[in-house]
Amino acid sequence: MWIVIIIVIFFVAQFFVSKQIQSSKITKQGGMLNKYGQLIDIIMSWHPNARIAENGSDHINIRTSSESGIIDILLVQNKYNLSVQWIVESSVFGKHKLKWEFYEFDDQEKMAKRIHIDTSQYTKNALSAF
Repeated sequence: MWIVIIIVIFFVAQFFVSKQIQSSKITKQGGMLNKYGQLIDIIMSWHPNARIAENGSDHINIRTSSESGIIDILLVQNKYNLSVQWIVESSVFGKHKLKWEFYEFDDQEKMAKRIHIDTSQYTKNALSAF
C-alpha cells in the first residue's frame, strides 16, 4: 500500500516540476504573447471583436462572442509543441471542436493558414448540413 502511495506522489511531483520548468522556459522566451505574437495577431484579425480572454504562463485563450455564440481559440504550449483548439458553442449550430498540433518553432503564418483553411472548410460543411 505504501509503495502505491509513494509512486503516486512521485508522479504528481514530477508533473508539477515539469510544468514549472515549462512555464520558466516560456517566460524566458518572453511569454506566450511574445513567443506566439504573430499567430495571435493573425487569429485576432479574423474577428473584429476578438479579445484575449485568458493569458496564462503556458496558454492563451482568444475569444470571440456574439448573440449566436462563442468561439474560443485556445493555444497551449506543451513540451515541444503548440496545441491549438478551436471550440465553437453556438445556440444555432451546437458545439464544434477542432484541434491541431504544431512544432513550437513552426512558421506562425503557416500555422494560421492551416487553422483558417480547416475552420473555413469545417464551417462550410457544417452549414451545408442545415
